[in-house]
Amino acid sequence: MGNLSFLDQTSGQIYIAKRTLEGRCDMGLRASYLVARCINQILGGILQDCSVLESILTCDEDKIPVVLQRLDVYEDPVLIEEKLRGVLGQPLCEADCANVELAPLRSCLAGELVAVEGRDGSLRYSKILREGPSDIAGVSQYEVKVDSSATRQVLATEVYFFRSARVRTGSRFDAVASEPSTAPSSHLSTSHCENAVLPSSVVTIISGADSSEITSDVNIPAPAVSSANILSAVNDLLSRLNVTLDMSVQDLMAENLQMQRRLEVAEDSRRAAATQIDTVTREKKELLDALVCAVCLENQVNRVLIPCGHIYCGSCVEQLPRPSCPICRQDIFSSSVFHVPS
Repeated sequence: MGNLSFLDQTSGQIYIAKRTLEGRCDMGLRASYLVARCINQILGGILQDCSVLESILTCDEDKIPVVLQRLDVYEDPVLIEEKLRGVLGQPLCEADCANVELAPLRSCLAGELVAVEGRDGSLRYSKILREGPSDIAGVSQYEVKVDSSATRQVLATEVYFFRSARVRTGSRFDAVASEPSTAPSSHLSTSHCENAVLPSSVVTIISGADSSEITSDVNIPAPAVSSANILSAVNDLLSRLNVTLDMSVQDLMAENLQMQRRLEVAEDSRRAAATQIDTVTREKKELLDALVCAVCLENQVNRVLIPCGHIYCGSCVEQLPRPSCPICRQDIFSSSVFHVPS
């Protein structure tokens, strides 16, 4: 509507250019219709036709149920929840509220769907745009799109991430993540698909026997996090409750984290040494198994023929039908005792 209506996304207030609208009365536009369009925009544009909303706005409050019945409009809470699921700025649905967690040390990607507390304290769908500079050492800060037209700078300790659930399948790409069981994009118009499409990390809770089938085929090593980053994240989380850690407790936590890192390094070294020992032991066994007489295939070799150098067991050397090597057919002058190293 151009210059006829204005919407303040921050406060949610709607402004109508009354004089301009009255000057264009020949266009047949009504103020109620402009208000309905703005309300639809606040809701994320989930309504295809604003005439129903306009009818509700222009009738008396006690007549609203009758108007809805005459227009064959019935409230479907499940459908409304599906329409609003994943729309930036909308409150999280019940399933997603139970599937988020604070993970201040977790890395995230641009475009990832997350949850951030709104002004009323409720968790709302948001999207990571980029990582920005942080005033707190060890705690990341992200630029987050909190609705269709507003962004905020949010610390990692204030970002709620969706728990990922991966299903074992035959395809590597199918195992990345399961799709939400209720796809919101099937109910939204194409003009709002950008805000409505949920990422693969957003899934519904699977309970009972089905939970045993959830697993992860992709083992990604967790990045090493410094003790300073962990302490900074803990302090920032506690500061939101007006609680601080005593310096002695911080020193103890830092020492504990350092010892855990050293233990991990020592464990890795032990595993590498054990693997090397197993490899050497296996190679030695294979070598000893190869030192079997090529004639009888039973006894260990203990004599070497001169001058060809082939080795056989003493029994087979004494029983050779002619003075020549069974392998190279070279004439044998003599043989010498050969000791297999232990």
